[in-house]
Amino acid sequence: MREEHMKQGTAELQPFGNAIFSLHTHGSSNLESKLKTIQGITEVYVNYVADVVEVKFDPSKIRSEDIRDFMKKLE
Repeated sequence: MREEHMKQGTAELQPFGNAIFSLHTHGSSNLESKLKTIQGITEVYVNYVADVVEVKFDPSKIRSEDIRDFMKKLE
């Protein structure tokens, strides 16, 4: 899933992407810290109760498909 939004910066508006993935198939105890090491990912929110991880990213540096592929390798 990929959505482009506009995020306010100090000088100009910058696009960012937002993707939500299921933890059911991509769950890992240290998923959040591993995702934060990837260039282009700006924020990670893991909700174990709702079984989802939300990732905000810079679409000029990484695609949601790349994030999904990375998470699959952690299974």
